[in-house]
Amino acid sequence: MNQATSAEYVLSFSSVAGVKAGHKETSLIALPPGTYRATHWIVYNSHWGVDAMSRDIKKPLEPSKLTEPFVVKGNEVSFLGKFYSEWGYGGYSFFTGHFKAEPISNQEARDSLKAAYPNFSSTKFVCLACSP
Repeated sequence: MNQATSAEYVLSFSSVAGVKAGHKETSLIALPPGTYRATHWIVYNSHWGVDAMSRDIKKPLEPSKLTEPFVVKGNEVSFLGKFYSEWGYGGYSFFTGHFKAEPISNQEARDSLKAAYPNFSSTKFVCLACSP
């Protein structure tokens, strides 16, 4: 969420149907310069394939580097970190799950960006949650 305007943006993860454990992807979105903070994660709840009953479920993020304000500058990549999620259903449609950060080095983050988005490999790079 943009701290000045309260505009919300969605960074999609796991858009691949039937994502398996260990699936890795790097996602990128363009944001206007400003100060941002991640506030929640969203899961699409498909209620047994019935679109009329399907909905997005917002889950609050646990406090971490991701929930602290960070600055996005023009012509710069702000790499947020490495994350994983686990989720499932308890009962008929009760959603359970979590979204957590994992350790990542600056080099691993740069390599991940370069593999997924080679045109951005020479762009100024700032990793918000990387170890040296």
